[in-house]
Amino acid sequence: MNAAWWEGIVRFICGYWWILLILVVLALAAYFTRDLWLPALTLALGL
Repeated sequence: MNAAWWEGIVRFICGYWWILLILVVLALAAYFTRDLWLPALTLALGL
C-alpha cells in the first residue's frame, strides 16, 4: 500500500465529520454567549 500523506486526514474527516461539526457548533455557541458565562467564570476563578 502506497497511500499519500493526505489520505489519512481525509479518512478521518469523512469518518468523524459529526465530531468536527459538534465542535464547531459548541465553539460558536461559546463565542456568541460569552457575555453570559464569562463574568461568572471570572468570579469563580477569582480573577
